[in-house]
Amino acid sequence: MPPKTTAASAAVVLTHQTGATIMSKLTNYFRETSEEMRYKVTWPSLEELQKSAGLVLIGSLLFAAVVGVMDVVFSKSLEAFYTSFR
Repeated sequence: MPPKTTAASAAVVLTHQTGATIMSKLTNYFRETSEEMRYKVTWPSLEELQKSAGLVLIGSLLFAAVVGVMDVVFSKSLEAFYTSFR
């Protein structure tokens, strides 16, 4: 007499198969990502990287300075506006 298949045992088998499929897909994803990072990605040279980092630094400092000036101007303007009503 063959063993009876219950809903619980079918769910365990289905979960195991689904887990194995997910692990297979995940393993394949990481393998393909690793290969692409090694062989297909063009990495910048050290000189290009330094130039880009310098541009980002200068741009960030300029942006911070502009935002700082705007903050001072707005805070002084609002302070003058509120003190005019006293």
